[in-house]
Amino acid sequence: MTTPAASQYLLGTTETEHDRLMRQASLLAPYTARLFRDAGLGAEQRVLDIGSGVGDVALLAAQIVGPGGGKLSA
Repeated sequence: MTTPAASQYLLGTTETEHDRLMRQASLLAPYTARLFRDAGLGAEQRVLDIGSGVGDVALLAAQIVGPGGGKLSA
């Protein structure tokens, strides 16, 4: 069981921290994209994002899988 203090993000949730995370993600994006591709992520696959910060990693994964990714077939 975690206490409320233990479940909070250590570096805070201020706008300044969000800006820092976005700058960091921008710098690391080419490496993250290569990691995803090397791991086999490709067009029209499904991706589940759980806790990747402010969403930059999820957006990068969405670019890789494209608009057909994640659609459920009937």
